[in-house]
Amino acid sequence: MYEKMMQEELSKLFKEYCELDWKKKSEAARILSYINNANEIKKLEEQIIKLAQDNNLVTRINLMNSIKKLVLDHHIINEDIFVLLYFWANSPNTTTSEFAKQIINSLNVNTIVRYIHSLSLKLYSSNPYEVTYAMVSLGLISTITPEHLTNTLPEIVLVSNGYGYKILQVLAIEILEEFKTLDKYLFNKVIFSIYDLYNNNQVKYDDFDITHINKKSDLLEYVLYIYFKKNISKKDILNLMTMLNCVNTNNRISNNSIVNLITMLNIDDDVFIKSMIMATLHIHSDVLCQILEENKELSNQLMDKIIASFDNPSWMVKLSSMFLFKRLILFDKLHIKDEYLDMFFNRILKNFNDKYVIKGFSLEILYYLFKNTESEYIKRKVFEIVDKIDLKSIMNEGHLCYYNGLYLAYELKRYECFSATCSPNFDITLIGEFNTLSIAEYHDVIKSINASVKQKYWLSGWLNRYYAGKYLGNLIYTRPGHASNILDIIYTLLDDNNYITRCMGIWILRLTTELGIEPPMDVIIKSISLLDDWYYECRIEYMLFYNTLLKSFPHLLENQSLKKRLISAITSRYLTDKNEFVKDICIMLLNNKRLSCNYPEFESFKNYYHLSIPERIELLKKCWKVPELRKAVIIIIKTRLKYYIKKRDYITIEIALKKIFDGDENTYEEISYILYELIQIKEKSNIVKKIVDTFKNKYPKLPKNLEKQLFHNINDSIISIRTYKLKRLLAFVREGIIISYELLNKIKEIVIYECVSEKNLNIASSILEEINDFESRRIIKEKKELMEYMENSLYFKTSIRDLELEKADWKEYCIKITYIPTIGILDIFTEDNLNNAVKTLIPLLNIEDLVILKIKIIDLLTEEISKNEELLNALLDNDEILPILLKLYVNKRYNFISKKALMLLEELSLRRDNWLKNSLIDYFKDYAGSQNSLNNILYILTENISARVKIEILNFLGYASKNKLIVCNKDMAYTFVDIILNIDNNQPWAVFKNAVDIIFSCQYIQTDKKLLDDLIKKFTDYMDIMEEEEKKDYLIIYLKKLLEMGGPNIVELNEEVIEKLLEFENKNL
Repeated sequence: MYEKMMQEELSKLFKEYCELDWKKKSEAARILSYINNANEIKKLEEQIIKLAQDNNLVTRINLMNSIKKLVLDHHIINEDIFVLLYFWANSPNTTTSEFAKQIINSLNVNTIVRYIHSLSLKLYSSNPYEVTYAMVSLGLISTITPEHLTNTLPEIVLVSNGYGYKILQVLAIEILEEFKTLDKYLFNKVIFSIYDLYNNNQVKYDDFDITHINKKSDLLEYVLYIYFKKNISKKDILNLMTMLNCVNTNNRISNNSIVNLITMLNIDDDVFIKSMIMATLHIHSDVLCQILEENKELSNQLMDKIIASFDNPSWMVKLSSMFLFKRLILFDKLHIKDEYLDMFFNRILKNFNDKYVIKGFSLEILYYLFKNTESEYIKRKVFEIVDKIDLKSIMNEGHLCYYNGLYLAYELKRYECFSATCSPNFDITLIGEFNTLSIAEYHDVIKSINASVKQKYWLSGWLNRYYAGKYLGNLIYTRPGHASNILDIIYTLLDDNNYITRCMGIWILRLTTELGIEPPMDVIIKSISLLDDWYYECRIEYMLFYNTLLKSFPHLLENQSLKKRLISAITSRYLTDKNEFVKDICIMLLNNKRLSCNYPEFESFKNYYHLSIPERIELLKKCWKVPELRKAVIIIIKTRLKYYIKKRDYITIEIALKKIFDGDENTYEEISYILYELIQIKEKSNIVKKIVDTFKNKYPKLPKNLEKQLFHNINDSIISIRTYKLKRLLAFVREGIIISYELLNKIKEIVIYECVSEKNLNIASSILEEINDFESRRIIKEKKELMEYMENSLYFKTSIRDLELEKADWKEYCIKITYIPTIGILDIFTEDNLNNAVKTLIPLLNIEDLVILKIKIIDLLTEEISKNEELLNALLDNDEILPILLKLYVNKRYNFISKKALMLLEELSLRRDNWLKNSLIDYFKDYAGSQNSLNNILYILTENISARVKIEILNFLGYASKNKLIVCNKDMAYTFVDIILNIDNNQPWAVFKNAVDIIFSCQYIQTDKKLLDDLIKKFTDYMDIMEEEEKKDYLIIYLKKLLEMGGPNIVELNEEVIEKLLEFENKNL
């Protein structure tokens, strides 16, 4: 019968039956399977979710079978059905759970990616019902397919570290802690109530009579509604207090209908509702306090209920009651009995023998009370409690305890708790294991850590890098003498695209400093450039690092350049940071007279926010002339610019800018901090337009500090950060400001791999359209073709080996290499063995154009060789791989492909000793006499690659020159000397030495005075920074040979070099 009905008729019948008795509802659940139109299903979402809540077994079975048919046969799924599947998968009913898991396991990974991304974006919503719905849904997903949440964890961590609504913070913590404290089935209880509120059904609770509630789920929904409600009434509060009284002592309630309701629903057993009622009273305590002030009897009743809840078996009831009591303590007009206060503080003390969550929030309560009270009694109680607990050990348990502990320690002046060993990253268990390692085992662990940290692909691998960083920090604690050997790893962690991993890197830097190891100056300077991290925990770690640094190594302030940088950075943070603790540490540091003695203007800045607007402007104008304070001034201007732009008050902006910059004809690089805001309004103001145009004339290229910041941020793991920074970059590019190839390549990577945020993809594509270089045009064209193909193709049906290279569309290959953002890996969707698939993919690298396909193939190979030894050996033994990679590398029209080819070449070289040298020898035997090929290989030496790879290339050049595979003519000599002259002084000695050995085998240089002059100058410069006598002796030997080659008219040498030459000659008489 149903097969012959129109889709609209089936939808109408489904809706009708959903409102009738259980028989009709079960039939409606069956009818659903005959609706195969996605648009019709979209219209029925609300009814489907209602039907899913029905307790009738027949209805549930019919609905589950219908959903299965929709998803697997009709290929219809939407976000609501997706979440519903996970709701069933979390059911305590094994049959229901297994049924749903089978459907989930059958889903295409891109489907899972799409809906997890959709849910994670909801975490940024201003609608708290939407945020809660997303968090609960992600919680359900976390218990079934946690692997798909890897790249969503950073968003969840943000919520767990502090959110306006405690319930969301608790939910986030429990997801991260894998439900150690909370019953995961609570999420099943909450999901439908919050779904109803999220879908804009809050209006039904306006002027709501709670006696109309007839189900526990409706009561929960009502409490959640009040909890998140913005403007709450006294009636709402009284309803909650009535229920709270009902929950505890029904005999005090005069309204019999409410008594019957509470009794019928068995609310006394529902600890979540009880805790939510008190949490709601806490969040709306301003209205509550008004009521309590007016009704002393009610106030006393509420106090009794709260105090009775302190010892409730449920940690949620216990915690919510304590937060509520904390708020009431600070309400001056409530006179709380001393015995209640004693009971409260006694309970707090007991909490430190309780669960981690209880400990963390108890520290928060103590901090809040101490900071916001004038009561000496309360302050004394806080001191007494902290004296009785091991605060450092508790802080070590987790981030909730750690940061609340830091804030409390600052208020109590317990600065010993600022130690890096108080961080949860510091792991006594790991340290115990590492203490037993032999030297060989230690080096193996370092090698493994290095491999994990350096494995960096677009948005992927952050969790591995995070744990690698944690192991590294604890490992260095056991062997601090080896800290100088891991600076490059710390560098990499500081630059990570994930804020959690960056924070780990800063902690390691702080730990090594605390262990008495002075960081190199370039590391300190790098840290200052990274201080403006958007994530507050990173900024906290940096401030604690500077605190440790200046205490441990005060002599560093003798370096005036460093001192100026620190003053500028710390003052900027003090004036503009939103985190109070960061500002507190800034004040601590700036009160160090050795740091701020030369800057009396800072004293004025201390009271900046107490000045009138004209006084502020005068102070900013004065400080603008002080280079060290210029950044602080411009950051303050930035915050006000945003405010006035939002208000469209362009007149005030003009007046302020004119007063601050008037009379100063110079354009400073610091203007770049407000460049985006100025570009937004430059057509509204002649002054702003002049500033922007003058800046562009002086800085046609994007300043390095701004470019570096953008490079990190557009690759950030948090979607909203990427969006914001991409918008800024697009504005700069549209103004004609030039960006580097490094930054441009990052934009190309976003266009290729972005598959979760259409908004970011569109912005990145717009940037490439503005740049309009050859490779950018190809990527945009290919991306459009690829997206159209995906919409119209069943691209998972054919395996790679069945695609004929000559006939297959490149898009068929490209689609099969898919980036899975929830896991952060590239994968081949085919039944082929990866190694077999690669045999087909490698020849594709030889085909012209096909930028996206080539990038994906190279990235796939780079990723896989780290874990697939068979594939690695197959590539190393493949005679074609080196010529192909060199061909890709030398084609500078495709800069991004060139850099990726070099990356794969470097990875292969590091996996087998002498592979690159031997492969180059074979290559040059086949391409003998090719000067272009030689020049390209020489150019690799200037790239930012491993010293080991450079040494292999140099070994090849030495062999090739000796065996006449290459001839050292004028072109080679000039090219090679140029390479030597540009080798960075930080390069390992072995690189320089190998380069020098080769150049001396080149006969041509003996005839060219200019080359000899340049080499002698390089040798003398290198000697100035060389500390080891043995290496200096080596340089002097070759310097003497150069002088002999050069004869008269050679460049003059400094006295130290002449003296060393004389010493050398005397030594060898």
